[in-house]
Amino acid sequence: TGGPGEASSISIPTGKLASNQWYENDPELFELEKIAMARAFEGFELGKLDDGRLYWIGDVTPGVYETKFGRSERKTYTLMAVYEQNHPQQRMGSSVHIYPVLPDVQDLIDFCGFRPSHLLVDSNGQNYLCTAESGDTKAGSTVTTAASVLAWAVKWLTAYELVLTGDLSKEKFNQHHGI
Repeated sequence: TGGPGEASSISIPTGKLASNQWYENDPELFELEKIAMARAFEGFELGKLDDGRLYWIGDVTPGVYETKFGRSERKTYTLMAVYEQNHPQQRMGSSVHIYPVLPDVQDLIDFCGFRPSHLLVDSNGQNYLCTAESGDTKAGSTVTTAASVLAWAVKWLTAYELVLTGDLSKEKFNQHHGI
């Protein structure tokens, strides 16, 4: 992992290679995912990992930190939203995992001086943002989309920046239901 401002490497856990991915089994859901992302996160690009899982990658800029201190350059976060093999699935953390790429999780920890409790660890030991509780996700006729999970990631980063400005305590940020 590089230092702040340097490209970081992230190891996304491999999924089981399946002959039928969720987007092949449900092309309508896949089209709806693309529409939702185009509306909510138009700058994100769609890609495919070697194991067939899809991901979106792009930048978000909450702007809280800079606004508080009157800076013209805003903090930008490159995020990668990776669909798990079992998408859509109702569970803690969602079946779409959000990985901070630049800055990476360690850079976020180093900058704020503590480890936020709203981080989960995947099967490869990589940290990703906890963006949903199982009760907040829906299964059946309504499913969690990459766009909705990325919106929660922006909320997570906004709360993170509020901690940096001193407008939200790290204790409140780290509480269950704190953000």
